[in-house]
Amino acid sequence: MELRASPRVAVQGMRIGLVDGSRSVRGNLSTGGVGFELEDCPPVRAGDPMVVSLLLPEADEPVAVSAIVCRVQYDERRGRLLVGARFVDVDALVECPLFRFVEEAALFSRTAL
Repeated sequence: MELRASPRVAVQGMRIGLVDGSRSVRGNLSTGGVGFELEDCPPVRAGDPMVVSLLLPEADEPVAVSAIVCRVQYDERRGRLLVGARFVDVDALVECPLFRFVEEAALFSRTAL
């Protein structure tokens, strides 16, 4: 049973700013946060701040959203770190386009099935 208030949609080219630097990742996005995998396994812990940058269809340039790491799990089989983070202090100018993007992408992916 899905308990999320918002659907998750796959995205590529998110820029994740962590304490040790930034990198481009792909993962999933919802209106409340992001989930992604890291191959190089930098030191990431629950509670760490981060910045997520992504290009939304309505924006002329990437938008940046602050987030807090909530979940970190190492996948031994794949040798990757699985990270989940929730957005914090989202500006209304970002929140509305983010909501529209997630909802429309989720609707499109359901109708494409």
